[in-house]
Amino acid sequence: MNYNYNPYQMYGNPYPQQMNFQPQAQPRQRAFAEYLLVNSVDEVKNYIMNANSTIIFKDVNAKIIYEKKADSQGLSEIKAYQEIDMNAKQQPNQYVTVEALNSVINDFNSKINYLSQEIGKSNTKPNNPFRAKMEEEVE
Repeated sequence: MNYNYNPYQMYGNPYPQQMNFQPQAQPRQRAFAEYLLVNSVDEVKNYIMNANSTIIFKDVNAKIIYEKKADSQGLSEIKAYQEIDMNAKQQPNQYVTVEALNSVINDFNSKINYLSQEIGKSNTKPNNPFRAKMEEEVE
C-alpha cells in the first residue's frame, strides 16, 4: 500500500498559489503619549513609568505642563512648560528711553551722595563708638 498517495494530486490545484512579490505595508507603530492630571511636580517625580516612554502631565493648580521621558535604562528626565493662552490679547512691549533711564540713575546717584555725606558727618562726631573702635584698630 502506498501511504504517500494523494487523491487530489492528479487533478491539480484549481487555485494555484501565486507568488506575491509586492512588499506588504507594515503597520506603523505610533508613539503613544499619556496625558495625566497632577497636583504638583512631586506627583510627576514619583510617577513610575516604563522604559522608552514619554508621559505628559497637566498641573491642575498651575498653568504648567510637564513632560517626563524615560530612556532605555529607565532613567527619567522631566521638562516643564508654561501654558499660555494664544487667544489672549498680548500687551504691547514697553520700552524705556535712554533719557528716562539716565534720569533714574541720576536720582539714585544724588541719593547715594546725600547718604554718604550723612554717614561721613555721623562718623566725625567724637561720641560715635564705631568710629572710636575703628581708630583703635588702626593704631
